[in-house]
Amino acid sequence: MSVEIARYQFHAWSRRGISANIIEPDDLGAGAAAVKERAEIPISVTLNTTSVPKNFSLIGPGDIIGIKDEMIVRTEPLNWITNFEPNYLAFIEFYDEDFAWRYTPASPAGNRLRPWLFLLVVKENEFERTKRKLPLPSVNINAKDAFPPFKDTWLWAHVHSDADIPDSELSDYEQFLLSLNKTVNSDPDQLFCRLMSPRKLEANTKYYAFLVPAFETGRLAGLELPTANVVAQLPSWDDNGAKGEIPVYHEWFFQTGTNADFESLVKLLEPRAMDPRVGIRDMDASRPGFVRAEDNTQEIPGTQPAILGLEGALKSPTTVSTVFPDPPASEFQVELQKIVNLPAIQAADLTQDPIVSVPLYGGKHAKKSAADVVLLDVSRKTWVNELNRDPRTRVPAGFGTRVIQKNQETYMQKAWLQVERIIEANRYIKASRFFMQVTFWFTQKTFSKLPDNVLMAVTKPVHTRVMGSPTTIYQQISDSILPTTVFSGAFRRLLRPNGKLVKRLTANGPLVYNDLVTKINDGTLTAAPPKKIPAGLPNTKDFSDKIFPYQLSHLVLWLLKNSLLAVIILVVLLLLLMFITGAYLTFAVLIVAVVAAYIALSRMLKSRRDDEAAAEALDDPFKAADELKDIPAKPNFTLTLSDETVTPGPTPTTPGADSVEAQHFRVAMKDFLDRMVLQAPDPVRASVDLGNANTKLRDAINPYSAYPQRLNRLIRFPSYIKLDVPEKIFPAMAYPDFEDPMYKGLCDISNELLLPNLKLIPENTISLLKTNQPFIESYMVGLNHEMGRELLWREYPTDERPSSFRQFWDVKGIIRPKTGKSEAELTEEYKDIKPIHTWPVSSVLGRHNNRDAEGDAEQLVLVVRGELLKRYPNTLIFAQKAIAGATPDDDPVIDLDLSDTEFETQLKFPLYKAEIAPDIKFFGFDLTIEQARGTDLTPGFTDHLGWFFILQEIPGMPRFGMDISFNQGSDGLSWDDLAWTNLDPGTKFITAGTKPTIPLPAPELNKWGTDAANMAFILFQKPSMVAVHAKEMLEKVDA
Repeated sequence: MSVEIARYQFHAWSRRGISANIIEPDDLGAGAAAVKERAEIPISVTLNTTSVPKNFSLIGPGDIIGIKDEMIVRTEPLNWITNFEPNYLAFIEFYDEDFAWRYTPASPAGNRLRPWLFLLVVKENEFERTKRKLPLPSVNINAKDAFPPFKDTWLWAHVHSDADIPDSELSDYEQFLLSLNKTVNSDPDQLFCRLMSPRKLEANTKYYAFLVPAFETGRLAGLELPTANVVAQLPSWDDNGAKGEIPVYHEWFFQTGTNADFESLVKLLEPRAMDPRVGIRDMDASRPGFVRAEDNTQEIPGTQPAILGLEGALKSPTTVSTVFPDPPASEFQVELQKIVNLPAIQAADLTQDPIVSVPLYGGKHAKKSAADVVLLDVSRKTWVNELNRDPRTRVPAGFGTRVIQKNQETYMQKAWLQVERIIEANRYIKASRFFMQVTFWFTQKTFSKLPDNVLMAVTKPVHTRVMGSPTTIYQQISDSILPTTVFSGAFRRLLRPNGKLVKRLTANGPLVYNDLVTKINDGTLTAAPPKKIPAGLPNTKDFSDKIFPYQLSHLVLWLLKNSLLAVIILVVLLLLLMFITGAYLTFAVLIVAVVAAYIALSRMLKSRRDDEAAAEALDDPFKAADELKDIPAKPNFTLTLSDETVTPGPTPTTPGADSVEAQHFRVAMKDFLDRMVLQAPDPVRASVDLGNANTKLRDAINPYSAYPQRLNRLIRFPSYIKLDVPEKIFPAMAYPDFEDPMYKGLCDISNELLLPNLKLIPENTISLLKTNQPFIESYMVGLNHEMGRELLWREYPTDERPSSFRQFWDVKGIIRPKTGKSEAELTEEYKDIKPIHTWPVSSVLGRHNNRDAEGDAEQLVLVVRGELLKRYPNTLIFAQKAIAGATPDDDPVIDLDLSDTEFETQLKFPLYKAEIAPDIKFFGFDLTIEQARGTDLTPGFTDHLGWFFILQEIPGMPRFGMDISFNQGSDGLSWDDLAWTNLDPGTKFITAGTKPTIPLPAPELNKWGTDAANMAFILFQKPSMVAVHAKEMLEKVDA
């Protein structure tokens, strides 16, 4: 039969193939079997209508001398695990779902079938290894009671299925086999078999797990001993233990831990309202230790009250803060203001020596420009003043200073690694500033005094890199009437003022290079006359004149081309005159004469028209192409050389196609004429705009524009930085960004700094705290203030306004919601404070929470103290919105069947975490105390019922065993409540015949020991979960 658990199903056994036809049933160790050595199946062969029966022997345990490791999917526990829970059972899993029964020499006895293997778990002192290595290693079992009852081995092997296999007919096992086979064929990875050990484990004990043969034939084969005449179903041990040396197919080692599992540890947790003293402790401020600014021999007076409550980063929801006087300031604050401001006041007087005094935390960050001087003003309520005038916030800033001083070398090493590229960029920037100034004075003394055209000649090497409008200067000159050679070095040397050529050319007046270039560009002066065709060179015009040498008027040429049209027009005119005048006979004679004259002239002038067409075709390739089409086919065409003599062939009597040579010639002539048609247009050259070109060149070689452009190409600056003026070119300032959770720095000094009165949290407590944002911000300002000073001291490129530390809590490994944001955006989103230099000057301390839009929310923190999270650090922790119970009188509950949309809205995972060794962990949620507590359930009101906080064992691979102690669940008694205390204290093995003393109904209790599937169901350990409503941890919080 099969028993379904959620998406798991357990089956008592599995058989595939020919072994399903084994004759002899399993005697379950009763000694009734008689078949020797191997199981048999019946085979019948029919010959000539005569049936011949024969029993055929199958491979059995006596033929197996080893298994491959690839067959093993998993062992529980893994090899060399040293903290396995002793209330669980060890087991091994195989990939093939029928592997455990594949070689069993028997057919099932109902729902029971013994596996051919057994998992033997023994203590370290219960066995001895032999020297045997082949065919299998072996051991001798010393303890007689190391083996369980040999008649119960069928109880400890079952099939595990992850698929939903139909099981409508539990009594019809064949239907199960059919469904099992169907699942195997669809997805074999959904099925496997499991072999468990029934041994009860002891705490803190070393064990070895041995996979051994369950039948005597298998034991003998593994020892290379004969198996003949041995009953095939004989077990490999009996009531007296092993029958001798036993071979081992596979083994592994493990050790148990303390007698505790997730379920037992989570049951120890107790919801408690936090003591109001947690999160605050007394601080004596009666003698601050500062001296007066006017008299350094007198200490300033203490605060009123003298004992202040110094809070931590976390505090109880019921913690009451010390009342500290607001302005008008006390004498302590007045004197503190004087001594804090003394260095800045002294620095303003250049005749005075600088003074080292108590720091103004955040003073550099509050500056809005380099010239600003920020002073402490205790009468104003701003974040800088609040932080520095109140000892309760100055002290956390001092903690931050101490953390940096303690770890300065580590942080500086990380900082230098982050700024390597900035330093390299600053080298370019500093070099550019230097060369920009040097080359600026050089150009002022040289290039700025040159005439425009001389400047263009001197700067010719950069013409290809300077844009005119819209092309480069070089391209504009190349496309103009101005030759590029006028700007060449050779041309300038030729026209140097004291050269021989210039002296000869300037005999009648001076020759100025600048004017020469201008005149050439204007077209008033040319470097060479226009190109002409040399006389005597053959051309197409001469050839066309020879073909048609007649000098005829345009009218005659038109009449030659359009003679038919001319005759038609003349005939029409004569007809009109004939009808008008009535002289029909006269005009009829004239019309006949005109037509006859046209016919005669056409015959006479035909050769003239052909000569004219040939001449025009020679001059015009377009017409030549048309004439080529009109040439009739030439079947006797032959192409000959000028000196070649060819005998003409017979004249064809009927027209035919072109000869082969004619076809080739016609194609070649067409290609030639097509190329002749393509004529490049004559280039149109204009003058260069020399004024624009000179303006572009002077701007391009200006160092104040050239060097910023070069820097922009070498260095990738942010888009908001524009190097458009020289004054903006200065070394880049940067600060390192550390993602370390800085609460650990506090804990390194003392855990009490993070959470004062930590000792008041009892063991095994689950409760709620809230964050103290003013403390966190003060501490983070102190960190960054001291880091800025350290960076300046180490000559780091910074302005003492870093926000290098913005991560107070630990966010590594938290579950982030699925969004389209990049990793960098998510990292920024999970920072704890906003960049300090962006805090508004008028804002107050505690309003700069980066996770909150308003920046002032104090978030709820779940605290768990106990062994649970120390033993199971991967426990799944989340908050879930409460919903109304089934009736108005029922307490709120959680929805165990959430849709995808509800999952996004009703579950919240921690935003951050922290821990204090060895057993306290904190988890911060995007909830306030009020939201988590909710309201009382009233009739008709089912919203705002608060939130549950859930600790859940991570669902994973199935595990089997019992609870450590019996504790009935709130949802009624079931096998899930089964514990080892329900068995006899001296129990060493779970057996089919010894039922537990759990008070279940008889039908349910009778499932114990019926078959392997039911046993797997009973011992299956579901993942544990505890849900605690916030109200249980906030009983003392006033509504």
